[in-house]
Amino acid sequence: MKEFYERIWEKDPVARWSKKEINETMKIIKPFLKNDCLDVGCAYGLITNELNKIVPTQGIDISRTAIKKAKKNYPHVKFRQGLATDIPFPDNAFDTIFAGEIIEHVLDVQKMFSEFRRVLKKNGNIIIIAPEFNFLKTLIITFFYWDKIYDPLGSHIRYYSSRTLKKILKDSGFEPVFEWREKHLGLIPQRMLLVAKKP
Repeated sequence: MKEFYERIWEKDPVARWSKKEINETMKIIKPFLKNDCLDVGCAYGLITNELNKIVPTQGIDISRTAIKKAKKNYPHVKFRQGLATDIPFPDNAFDTIFAGEIIEHVLDVQKMFSEFRRVLKKNGNIIIIAPEFNFLKTLIITFFYWDKIYDPLGSHIRYYSSRTLKKILKDSGFEPVFEWREKHLGLIPQRMLLVAKKP
């Protein structure tokens, strides 16, 4: 898996978040950012740096290439290589975990959420952003975008609806407390943002 993401990062991917999207996201999640934060799947550090402006934030990513770029881009922020399924921090280390558009890239979902719970403190928040799928979106993909979305060489290996993500969170011992959904034309699901608490 590490080698796969090294190949992706060596292609030097560009940021997919616009300044407007970043500002809107930070505004939405700011009330849920507690004393500190771990950005899991931090990539080149752009969002980590924005989170760090609100609360002290560290970032981890599976790719050493991404971490090298993140350290160069934001030398004042702490970054280290690490997997979402094997987070290199002790139990109860953070008050907040941010996982922005990474859960769809992880194969072992149960292990990932188990690690999120392990490193999160009691009453801490996990903030997840992921593409949302439902019947309407899947129908449109089937007719117009099948080969693009389900590209066997693509990096997305999991697909979530709001309902399945909330079920996984509850099954993993989290309590969902907030949900926000972005829709195209007010109808077609794009991204979903869920916040859950570790009781």
